Amino acid sequence: MTKQEFKEYQKQWTKNNPEKIRVIRKRYYEKHKETYNEKAKEWRVNNPERYLEARKKWLEENQEKVKQYRLNYMKKQIKKEKQKEYKTFDEVIDRAKSLKTKFKYLGDYLR
Repeated sequence: MTKQEFKEYQKQWTKNNPEKIRVIRKRYYEKHKETYNEKAKEWRVNNPERYLEARKKWLEENQEKVKQYRLNYMKKQIKKEKQKEYKTFDEVIDRAKSLKTKFKYLGDYLR
């Protein structure tokens, strides 16, 4: 089998086995997560304009996901707050003010 024939075979196999490819890529990512994240961070630092364009595009195309992520984040914050114990009444008031600001922002975003 020549190199060209092997390339064609690989392309065809990849096209015919999407589930296997998904598993292989996931396994590779899990095994090389740190390297992958370092390279991604390096690319973001070296290409700030392209990163911001890509991020903006993704945020616009995935508004429902963004809303759900933010909602889940706020739910986790509420859960953490319920588990906290405050020593003074002033601490409770200060925390309530900061949460009110966060909830206002979330409410503005979800409309």
